[in-house]
Amino acid sequence: MTDKKAFAERLLWARSKAGMSQKELAEKSGISVPQINRYESGKAVPRLRSAMRLGHVLGVDAYDLVPELASSTKELSISFTQDQADDLQKLADETGRSVEELVLYFLEYARKKLGDGDPKFKAALEERIAAHKKESE
Repeated sequence: MTDKKAFAERLLWARSKAGMSQKELAEKSGISVPQINRYESGKAVPRLRSAMRLGHVLGVDAYDLVPELASSTKELSISFTQDQADDLQKLADETGRSVEELVLYFLEYARKKLGDGDPKFKAALEERIAAHKKESE
C-alpha cells in the first residue's frame, strides 16, 4: 500500500522543482486541479497511468513518484521499427503524453474491444497478426 503522505511530499517536491503551479500541472497532465490537490494533501494516490502523466509532465520517473508501483508492474522490452518508433514519438509529442502512456492506452483499448466481443476489431487484429507473420517469414 502506498504511503499517501510520502507520495504527497514527492509530488510537491517535483512540482516545485519544475516551477509549476497546481493549475499548470493540471493543464499539462490532463488531471484536474482538485485531484492534484488531493494528491498533494495526502488524500489520494494516483494509479499507474496518472502517475505516468505526472512524471512525464514533471520530468521525473513515475516510479520515483510512486515507488510502490514497481512491485505491481512488470517492465517489458518492446522492439519497434524506426518508422513505428518515430510514429509513436510523433503521436506522443502531439498529444503531450509519453510513449509508455500511449502503449498502455492502446493495450487497454484492445483489451476492452476484445472483452466487449467486438467481432470487427478481433477480425482486424487477427488479420494484422497473420500479415505480420507472413512479413516475418
